[in-house]
Amino acid sequence: MSASLNASLVQSHSPVATPLPDEGGERAERSLPCAVCGARRSETVSTRQELRRQDAEFRLFRARRFSAARETRTAGAAGLVARPPKISPTEGVTAIERCLECGLLFRCPPPSSGRMPDLDSFMSDSEARLLETYHRQQEWAERKVLLLARWLWKFGRVRPSVLDVGSFVGGFVAVAKMCGWDVLGVEPAPRAARFCRERGLPVQRGWVTCVDSPPARYDAVTIWDAFHRLPDPHPTLDAVRRLVRPGGVLVVRVPNGECFRWLASRKGKNGWLPTSVCTSVLAWNNLLGFPYRYGYSRPTLDTLVAKYGFRHLCSYPDILMPSAGFQTNPRGAREQRLSNGLCRVAGRFELAIGSDRLYTAPWVDYYYRVVA
Repeated sequence: MSASLNASLVQSHSPVATPLPDEGGERAERSLPCAVCGARRSETVSTRQELRRQDAEFRLFRARRFSAARETRTAGAAGLVARPPKISPTEGVTAIERCLECGLLFRCPPPSSGRMPDLDSFMSDSEARLLETYHRQQEWAERKVLLLARWLWKFGRVRPSVLDVGSFVGGFVAVAKMCGWDVLGVEPAPRAARFCRERGLPVQRGWVTCVDSPPARYDAVTIWDAFHRLPDPHPTLDAVRRLVRPGGVLVVRVPNGECFRWLASRKGKNGWLPTSVCTSVLAWNNLLGFPYRYGYSRPTLDTLVAKYGFRHLCSYPDILMPSAGFQTNPRGAREQRLSNGLCRVAGRFELAIGSDRLYTAPWVDYYYRVVA
């Protein structure tokens, strides 16, 4: 949910590589180790040429499916989706790489700061658009609170204490507060934190590493739509482990790197899955060109959080969280419903057969519990 990250989070542990050729395949060692496993060898998932094609598809997709950009005034208006980035999601990117040891996806070269190129537009939004996004987030958060409550009730926590990291405009915090939870949010973006406080929400400006709470203070820590933007996830996980009680729950929502890799590999091939379907799913879930610092999968995230004493509980396949400000045209609305429905059905099927990578889930909520 966070729109930006503090400069204090920019000390990068991310892999840095020299410019790549357009050909794919395995690469030589990188100059810095993988942020998850420390390995130095990677393979190219999307080359410079392929990213340029995805960029062209992105522009065509936006032109054909979105109505003229305008602010919408009704929080529940049909057809609202996450805004298309104002600039190319592949600008300045040479390739999308994948660590050969743990499977972590990353942009090459990595962003030079804690910000990603498509995030600045959020903080330039009008107050009306931020308010609409807030209402949309509340609708989205109702199901998230219910799912988290089921696990916390199972562990004997009826009125839990929850820390929400990267609260953005505070939709999740608002719903949790209405449910009677003891909730605190932290958000590094000054305008977003101020927006929350003006609505009486307990949201502090900063990051989890700056939270001044006693050890083992919280029953759960949630990180919605922010973890994949961190240059170095280790300080955040270290702070989370200090703040969550023994037996407590960590929820991390991230774009699915395996979904991007799987769909991108099938584009342009004569297989059972048409290229148009691959492009549609990637685009509607803001994965086309992969405009994120990292792409985690369950094996990758399991490896990372296990170092801090967390064990996997469950995974919930999901789609892109809706935002505000743009409306789809009739064609786009039909395609969006079809794409989202396909992802939901496919995700449930993968869960039923025990898949741990969830190739058909563009976004995934991962639940972990402290065991050590």
